[in-house]
Amino acid sequence: MSLTIKNLSFSYPEKQVLRDVSITDLPRGKLTVLLGPNAAGKSTFFRSLAGLIAADFEQLSINNENINELTATERTQRVCYMPQIFSTNAMLTVFEVVLLAQKQLNAWSVGEDDVNAVESLLQQFEIEHLAQRYISELSGGQQQLVSICQAMARSAELFLLDEPTSALDLRHQLQVMQRLKEETEKREVITIIALHDLGLAARFADNLLLMKEGQLLGYGETEAMFSSSLIEDIYGIEIELLRNAKGSLVVTSELK
Repeated sequence: MSLTIKNLSFSYPEKQVLRDVSITDLPRGKLTVLLGPNAAGKSTFFRSLAGLIAADFEQLSINNENINELTATERTQRVCYMPQIFSTNAMLTVFEVVLLAQKQLNAWSVGEDDVNAVESLLQQFEIEHLAQRYISELSGGQQQLVSICQAMARSAELFLLDEPTSALDLRHQLQVMQRLKEETEKREVITIIALHDLGLAARFADNLLLMKEGQLLGYGETEAMFSSSLIEDIYGIEIELLRNAKGSLVVTSELK
């Protein structure tokens, strides 16, 4: 299974946001991080793949199957999009919203396996103590963890996660990225995560997509991308790449 995109573009009447974005055979089982400055088009890129906006393209396929020809329900089954901002006014508990995400596209009857699966997810992300709390009562970081659990409750083939660590403290950022990497490998799915944090990208990404002003300027293995001049050019910074005692990639940055 792989994701292929050819000449994906999107424009508002007054502005072009994406320009001929093309990716060939983005592989499953590998964590891909999408990097780019503000207004690079990352969220629009995700919304285009999820079918939430009508983008133009020559090809948009998973495993050579045109996902734009799927029904809305079929596309939602195969593509899971987690937006950057999570909010709901519904009077639902944490357990209920994660259970709803799991059952959304399946039979509505709830069995013991469903309950166990939700409990396991909440435990993995260390929010089982929030299970009976209402979403509206939670902090921004807690709501973000719930949103991640909602995404992981799905059985999609393509996961698009927009800034899933932006509201989290350092420990939870590391924990979430590690879990997402493990789940990507275990499920053999395609996962693309938009980030601003170069350190998290260097440590956890298998591959990088580099975007600026609506154009995809580079794609490749993480260390190779950091070793090139592309990231420095995109952000207007100087970076240094090294490995720590555990062998993880570490990146430092300075203004030019």
